[in-house]
Amino acid sequence: TRAGLRLVSSGASAEGGSVALVRVAFDGLDEMRRFYGEAAVRDFLLDAAEFLKRNVRRLDLVARDGESGFAIMLPFTGGTVEVVRERLVKAAAAFTPGRKRSARAVSASSLQ
Repeated sequence: TRAGLRLVSSGASAEGGSVALVRVAFDGLDEMRRFYGEAAVRDFLLDAAEFLKRNVRRLDLVARDGESGFAIMLPFTGGTVEVVRERLVKAAAAFTPGRKRSARAVSASSLQ
């Protein structure tokens, strides 16, 4: 939400900290939509949001970024953002959505 975004960014800047941004995009959602329908895509994205929230700190902010991705704001991360990105990539490799087992074909295509 906008309030969460303001809180995260103002808290970090008030204390002289940095805020890093990690973007996550998924490939294969169009194919999933054609084969399984829109509900499967929505379920996958809900599972992906829960997965991302479980794999970052409580103070980090996970938000949708477009139709097929997410952005994660990481306050006070600074130079360790690459460590966070690598940890998310490793966790994503083992990610299995819970609502639709067929969603396994979708992969995290980019973590920037």
